[in-house]
Amino acid sequence: MGVEELVASAISSIECRMFVDAWEDLSAARKLFGDSPPECYSEAIVIAHRKIGELMDRLVSAYRQRNFSNAISLLEEYNLASMYFRVENPRGFKSMVSGIRYGVLDEMVSIFYTSGDPAAKCLLANEITFQSSRHGLILPGSFYADRIAAVAALTRAKLEEPNLSGSASPSFEQLTKGYSLGEHFVYFAGKIHANEGWKLHIGAFPETALGVYEVILPPLQNAGIEHKVLRLGLVGAYNNSSQAGKAITIYPCNSAEAVEIARFADSVLRANNLSGPPAINETKFGNLGIAYRYSCFGGKQVKGPNGERVSDSYLRKNNEVPPWIGYDPFTGLPNDRPAAYHERRIRTVKAKK
Repeated sequence: MGVEELVASAISSIECRMFVDAWEDLSAARKLFGDSPPECYSEAIVIAHRKIGELMDRLVSAYRQRNFSNAISLLEEYNLASMYFRVENPRGFKSMVSGIRYGVLDEMVSIFYTSGDPAAKCLLANEITFQSSRHGLILPGSFYADRIAAVAALTRAKLEEPNLSGSASPSFEQLTKGYSLGEHFVYFAGKIHANEGWKLHIGAFPETALGVYEVILPPLQNAGIEHKVLRLGLVGAYNNSSQAGKAITIYPCNSAEAVEIARFADSVLRANNLSGPPAINETKFGNLGIAYRYSCFGGKQVKGPNGERVSDSYLRKNNEVPPWIGYDPFTGLPNDRPAAYHERRIRTVKAKK
């Protein structure tokens, strides 16, 4: 294509507010005419600036009418166009942008509190948290606690979904169909979880293991929660070792989910008269063989917010919680170890920059 054809294509794109396409055509034209732009090129730039001005007028109008969902869409379009065509922002632009973002956030928070769909509510809560963090916006003080409650409600709903497998007495193979196979464990890959957090263990006796698996595994599958399961023939041997109480290992996505899983497991085990030994050197949840601890989910260290590294083996042997974890979500009790205790007993190192 020649210069005139490229510029004509750019003008057509500008009229349709396809500013990126227009800029690519104009860039291609510049390579052809060098330092002597033809009149049609200058005309295209004028048209682009006029069109961007019209876009700004629509943006201001939407903002004044408090039509924030339309305003945020126009703002994204304007930012892209002004970046390519180097348009100077008008006076008060930053204040208007802040107002738009807060307006959108307020609308999202309002929908969050009125939504009756647990799944939609959790997705919206994640988006609200992301947008507030990205743009430095302040959320209502109660929002974070309400977000945790929403996560717990969704987890509970998923765990309580009925098992529709249709098998009255499923075998271990039926219960773990589709799991990845390992030498001692089989693995269910659920949702993406963090690299560390509150790990749950559920114990079982050889004679009760299949029953424990039958009431625990289908709900975990329904909820998409990552876990691994000890093979039936190894339960007795594991219970006679330091790995006792680890028939099922669960990797929750967050603390709210961890607490809800523990509560649910305790209730279904109790309802079915099932129990097992608790994991050694872990905190018991109830008296039916559920235990938990803070751990890395792979690797050998947990990582602090300021680059600290704490050995997971130390935490495991002593059932300790890293100093940056403020409280135990299962009990609500604070992590009140004095700082000096951690300084003496937990070796921390700064992360490499």
